[in-house]
Amino acid sequence: MAVYMLSKFTSKISTISTFFQDFPLSRFLSSANFYKRGNAKSNGLSILELFSSSLLAIFTRSSLNELAKSDLLNSDKSLSKSAAHRYMENEKFNWRELQLNISSSVSGIIS
Repeated sequence: MAVYMLSKFTSKISTISTFFQDFPLSRFLSSANFYKRGNAKSNGLSILELFSSSLLAIFTRSSLNELAKSDLLNSDKSLSKSAAHRYMENEKFNWRELQLNISSSVSGIIS
């Protein structure tokens, strides 16, 4: 059962990664004020990695904490519980603008 679940998660990671390779997500993140402040740029995951991890958590029906505990991220840097909370609770991130940019771009691709 565990091997099947790991295979299922790995497949979803691959699909999500393939989609975002040609998608201008980093541009959307910066236009919506998503960036790390201070000296945090040299430490931990980038904002793009944090956002990708949160999307992966949605698609795998898990929390960021569960994802951080698993080996699914395949990253040299680890996602900590405190980093996930700081990311999700940052009041300077403009989530509505990010959603609008992504949905407009996706609807342009589909139509």
